[in-house]
Amino acid sequence: MMKMALAFGLLLQSVAWSAEAPANFVVKWNKQLLAAAEAEDGFMTLKGVRTAAMMHLAMHAALSAIRLRAVLLVTTAVVVFAYSVHTLGLVIAAALITLIGGLASPQMRPLEMVAAAVVLAGMTTAIFVWGIGLPIPIWPEF
Repeated sequence: MMKMALAFGLLLQSVAWSAEAPANFVVKWNKQLLAAAEAEDGFMTLKGVRTAAMMHLAMHAALSAIRLRAVLLVTTAVVVFAYSVHTLGLVIAAALITLIGGLASPQMRPLEMVAAAVVLAGMTTAIFVWGIGLPIPIWPEF
């Protein structure tokens, strides 16, 4: 339990560090941009201004591509699986990781997620419990 809490804390810290990185990255890009635009024509013509505008559009597109929702939901799905596999069983834990992880996608379709959860729960049970013989409970023990 303590190891899982420590791992989760380290994961949250790494997400926090990665959230700080883009700010430094943008500052570095901006310095390079201004140096390149000033070296080009000293902002005396539209060539340097055009270079600056294109670079700012590229920075915006790069930063917009980071989806915090996906990072948090996939991380949550893995933590839920780790905590639930021994208490709720492999079938329910596999279904939970599929359903929670599927919420990370903006194109999520509920019927497809449920179908994927059923198929993956069956496949994980067949491979890991029956095929390999791992001593993982299939269903919760009441």
